[in-house]
Amino acid sequence: GNARPFKAGVPGMSDLIGWVPVEITPDMVGQTVAVYTAVETKAKRGRVTTEQAAFIAVVSGAGGRAGVARTDDDLHNILSGR
Repeated sequence: GNARPFKAGVPGMSDLIGWVPVEITPDMVGQTVAVYTAVETKAKRGRVTTEQAAFIAVVSGAGGRAGVARTDDDLHNILSGR
């Protein structure tokens, strides 16, 4: 065949990504922490795969913000943690 290199991802993205659950304790009040966020964008009738739904569930279950965005409002709700 005509095999060619395939590049995916974001330029400069780290090789390893993920999250570490951090319990917010009283001595942390006022600190800023990063919250892992995963947004699956879909058209109005686009289908979410089983794998995509499972990933969203894992991120949400670990305290991250994740969901499917079909509209700007959906995206806003995911990013704001609603």
